[in-house]
Amino acid sequence: MPGAPGLQNELQSLRLELAECQRELARQRASQAGEPDRVAAAVDARVEQILREAASAVAQLSVQRHLLQEQGRPVAAVDVLSVAGRLVRVLEQQGLTLTDAVGARVAYDAGCHLPLQAGQTLPAGTLVTVRFPGIAFRGKILARAQVEPDAA
Repeated sequence: MPGAPGLQNELQSLRLELAECQRELARQRASQAGEPDRVAAAVDARVEQILREAASAVAQLSVQRHLLQEQGRPVAAVDVLSVAGRLVRVLEQQGLTLTDAVGARVAYDAGCHLPLQAGQTLPAGTLVTVRFPGIAFRGKILARAQVEPDAA
């Protein structure tokens, strides 16, 4: 059995170790306390970057809308489509994907496709024509492609 001085030394050593553990725990808690703020700031910065990349195209669409609706001046469809294409490219650079091109003939998959006619059910594998592309983000389908049974 250790003597009193040995126990005193061991107790002091354990107190020092406990104090160090408490300091480390306090550091960890302080670090975690600021984590939600750091994540929110990172998300805000990313959204701001995306909006900055889209800003000039959005401004041009606003001008085109004003010219057409407020001033009654014609706006060429090719100009509107050009600006819309720029917006789509910005979104694609961020991970958005257009699935199944319009007019494509594909095998029906209920997970990826939605019949254009409400209430219509199609068996898997039925040949369909894509009328509206699907939209995916980083592999997750956000909107299924709208399809109709192939006429052929």
